[in-house]
Amino acid sequence: MTRIQSSVGLITGINIQETVDQLIALQAQPRDRLNTKITDAKAKQTAITELTALTIGVQLGIRRLGTSDIFGSKTVSSSNSSLLTAKASTGSIAGTYQFVPVQQAQSHYLLSSGISSRTSALGAGSLSFGYDAKLNEGLELSELNGGDGVARGKIRITDRSGKSATVDLRYASTIDDVVKAINANDGASVKATLDGDTIKLVDSSGGTGNLQVAEVEGGTTAADLGLGGISVASNTATSSDLVRLFDGLEISRLNDGNGLDINGALPDLTVTFRNGSSPLSIDFNRLAKAATTSSVTTTATNGLDAQVTFTSTATGSDYDGVTIQYVDNPGVTAGNETVAYDSNSKTLTFQIDAGSTTADNLVAAVSGNSSVSALFTATIPSGGTGDGFVTVADTGVTSGGAALAARTERTLGELIDTINEADPARLQASLSANGDRIVLTDLTSGGGTFAVDSPVGGKVAEQLGLTGTAVGGTLTGGRLLGGLKSTLLRTLDGGSGIESLGSVSITNRSGTTTAVDLSTAETLDDVIRLINNSGAGVTADYSENRTGITITDNTGSTTSNLIIADGDASTTATRLGIGQSVATTKINSGSLRKQSVSRQTELTSFRGGNGVGTGTITLRDSAGTVSSLNFNTLGAKTIGDVIDAINNLSVNVEARINEAGNGLLIVDKASGSGNLIIQDVGSGTAAKSLLIAGTSTSVTLDGQPAKVIDGNTTQNVTIDADDTLDDLVKKINDLGVGVTAGVLSESSGSLRHHLTLLSGKAGKQGELTIDASGIGLSFTELASAQDAVLQVGTGTQGLLLSSSSNTFKDVIDGVDVTVQGSSKDPVSITSTTSTDSAATALQAFVDQFNRLRDKLDEYTVFDSASNTKGLLFASRETLQIESSLNRVLNSQISGLGEYSSLSQLGVTVNEFGKLAFDRNTFNERYADDPESVIEFFTNENRGFSKKLDDAVETLAGADNDSLLITSFITLTSQIETYQARVEFLTARLDRSRESLLNEFYRLESTIAKIQANQTAISSIQYIGANGSSSSSS
Repeated sequence: MTRIQSSVGLITGINIQETVDQLIALQAQPRDRLNTKITDAKAKQTAITELTALTIGVQLGIRRLGTSDIFGSKTVSSSNSSLLTAKASTGSIAGTYQFVPVQQAQSHYLLSSGISSRTSALGAGSLSFGYDAKLNEGLELSELNGGDGVARGKIRITDRSGKSATVDLRYASTIDDVVKAINANDGASVKATLDGDTIKLVDSSGGTGNLQVAEVEGGTTAADLGLGGISVASNTATSSDLVRLFDGLEISRLNDGNGLDINGALPDLTVTFRNGSSPLSIDFNRLAKAATTSSVTTTATNGLDAQVTFTSTATGSDYDGVTIQYVDNPGVTAGNETVAYDSNSKTLTFQIDAGSTTADNLVAAVSGNSSVSALFTATIPSGGTGDGFVTVADTGVTSGGAALAARTERTLGELIDTINEADPARLQASLSANGDRIVLTDLTSGGGTFAVDSPVGGKVAEQLGLTGTAVGGTLTGGRLLGGLKSTLLRTLDGGSGIESLGSVSITNRSGTTTAVDLSTAETLDDVIRLINNSGAGVTADYSENRTGITITDNTGSTTSNLIIADGDASTTATRLGIGQSVATTKINSGSLRKQSVSRQTELTSFRGGNGVGTGTITLRDSAGTVSSLNFNTLGAKTIGDVIDAINNLSVNVEARINEAGNGLLIVDKASGSGNLIIQDVGSGTAAKSLLIAGTSTSVTLDGQPAKVIDGNTTQNVTIDADDTLDDLVKKINDLGVGVTAGVLSESSGSLRHHLTLLSGKAGKQGELTIDASGIGLSFTELASAQDAVLQVGTGTQGLLLSSSSNTFKDVIDGVDVTVQGSSKDPVSITSTTSTDSAATALQAFVDQFNRLRDKLDEYTVFDSASNTKGLLFASRETLQIESSLNRVLNSQISGLGEYSSLSQLGVTVNEFGKLAFDRNTFNERYADDPESVIEFFTNENRGFSKKLDDAVETLAGADNDSLLITSFITLTSQIETYQARVEFLTARLDRSRESLLNEFYRLESTIAKIQANQTAISSIQYIGANGSSSSSS
């Protein structure tokens, strides 16, 4: 049926909509009451949420006061922040400290010789740069005098004319600093040079007095430099020998900082003895070893056939140190020997028939004695026949049974101790009289050979210089330190060495030929000195970039080429790179490739201190086998660790130090048809930083074709014929190796453009080596590579520190110091314990509590005049919050020191229940007894912070059983129930409205029909018999 749309009945005139609305409103009263409850519940829920947040804020504030760090905060100040700034951590020690900011760190900055145009072609050639080791690096002063170093102070030098200069060496840290300071003096005409292990002073004054060196202010600096007391009527004076090995010298400093290639899993040295006894294996960096049997193979005057090996039947140390001895007994005949073991003296004694008893007889004697055979076995060693006659001089001492803990030798003294402990009866190690090398002594005797070698492809014997020929029972090793400022020949050619030199033939430009014997040379200083002292008319020196040597003709003649050739079969000139014939005055050897990377190189110092990146690398050999290596979890500290990790992978490759001695070489061993490929995974940088990311190239290695990836740290830039200066700059920068190229242009001049190179790593380790001779460029320094130097303390007793950056971490516990400028004047850094952090935290806690207190007042207010009350008036939540917190705030905590309440520390409760904080009172209490204040707040069992934290946890803890969280959940449940009932009632009211409207509409229709019927009835007329009609009315 079509509903009438009018809200007023057309027939009745009744306002249907209003009537129905009124009826529905009456019916909706239960629903409306529920909506009111929902509104109230939501308001309470909002209030509970606010109280929860504020209560948790109180908890966070008090937790901050529960940590001791907040009370130990330090403030630090500098007396001159333009020179030195500092940052202190919580754990720093309060006090005032004196520092001297000697110098700031600098990055190496180089300027090329001039170029006419930035845009003109340079011509084909090459440029190389890297962090290659320099041939003449000066030693640290701390390493001189057998590790005793040099006392810092001042010395006075007086030249032969009587003029004096005071040389300040208080801040010298290397021998280079000493030479530089002496040569910079502006008083005496005296210069210093280095000659092997000594300092040489040269007087140019022209005077006739004595050249003198004296101490200043009672110091010992001159004496420590070997110059003390010099007073000579000569133009030269030489110090005493300053370079000596010492027990505390770190092994990593040997061999020009390349250390020793010690194999932790296998023996490093094998020693054979003059008496023909069994070789001795010596294992450095020994792994842990479980107990095993003790054994010894006897020495034998009559050789191997007379030797016997004795082995204990039990394991452990009980039978180590047992001496085997033979006693000639006239009552014994061959075949009837006897044996007895004395456990007190630890001797195994055989009664023999000297001259007739054989080794076999002794084996039989042990087997025939049940008590001895229960303790020892006797056998003939491999290769022996057992028919050799034993003598009373034959002996042996058992060893090797004891369990051994892992051991790592870190110093030269520990290395020597290990050698001496290996077999004290046969071998002794010591330092030579001049302190330059290790000397081994064979304590046995006989006609055999006393020799040392490196087993299983090792290098330690060679690196110790112990592979030479013994003289009698003495084997003298090679030099282990290069000198004050030189390089061992052993570390050249990438670590392969340029040793065993012979003679060179030098023809100067006047045509005179001189044979120079270099066979005694162990260092490049030796080579240079021997050439310069040969009278050949030439001067030998280090090259400009300090990676090679130069030979310069001094004759001024041009009659002949300058010619240097091999003087014998040693090919000395060829190997030194000076075997040349040139129509100029100078021969340059080129790089002699001093080893700069070894197994001992720390990853943090690799490539000029740029270090090694992180992430995972993948290695795919030529046969397609793939392995990965995660540097994030590898734990590698040194290049050797990386080499071992790669070599332990399933991929068929070999990692080792490259031939240049400046990086890694990865060699494919799979012999497959593909290439060796190494990649970083994702954003990793380990392979890239090691310079081994990429695809292999084919080379000849060890005389055989090979596929390799060479991580050579020297960068070679190929310059095409049409490349300009700007092109060269772009090529260098595109390498992305931490060296920035640029162009510096002068305002005028025909050669006004210069290539600049800036090392990306500050400090000495970031010093660059440049060779641009291929394009005719030379370089000068705009800024030298130097470390920051900081003296801790003042005076000559202060400790001198260096750093590649200007920041010195934890220079004093918890204090980082940054050098901002250079000065010889001391700067005071004051670190003080501050209560500011604790007081600020306590004020924040008070403020947070008061915000909670304000909100509680708002929700619990009651106005008696209007009889209105707050939303949470007399609620369980507010009452419990107030009671719980007030109970702790007003509590007394005894037994934690001087203070037992907040009020004693300046926190009081006013009449309105709010907190007030008196910072002065707190500071005074803290100054009087800081330990009690700290204990009051931080005691982990009974401290105020703990007690209040626990109280808040019951009120607003994360668990669903805390008061406010439970209330919130309860209100949420109520709201959901009310809303469900409202939805039900609303639906029912909608149906009721529909029904009422329909009833009214039906009423209208019914009345309309009635009215229609009435009209019809009223229109009916009466018709009489005569046909007349009349109205019914």
